[in-house]
Amino acid sequence: MSNAAVTEVGVNGEVVIDPAIRERLGVQPGYRAVQIISGSHVELHFVPPRHNRSLLGAAKPFIRRTPVPEEQWDDVIAQAVAEEFQRANASTGD
Repeated sequence: MSNAAVTEVGVNGEVVIDPAIRERLGVQPGYRAVQIISGSHVELHFVPPRHNRSLLGAAKPFIRRTPVPEEQWDDVIAQAVAEEFQRANASTGD
């Protein structure tokens, strides 16, 4: 497929995006076309619509432990830094 296509501008200014270009870019009905003037031409950037599906629980299969409460973050970070320091020094023999 070529990276270019020629279409006519309709009486109300509408332009049809070539089907091969839409398919290659994955553009579907409902996407927004952001138009940007760039010199003597227009760039189109396609933005998919917001989805209305809930992402609640999407990460659950990947979480292996319960997150610590925010008020304990400083202690947990300090412990992780100390462990990494010990691990780094153990491998160098210092």
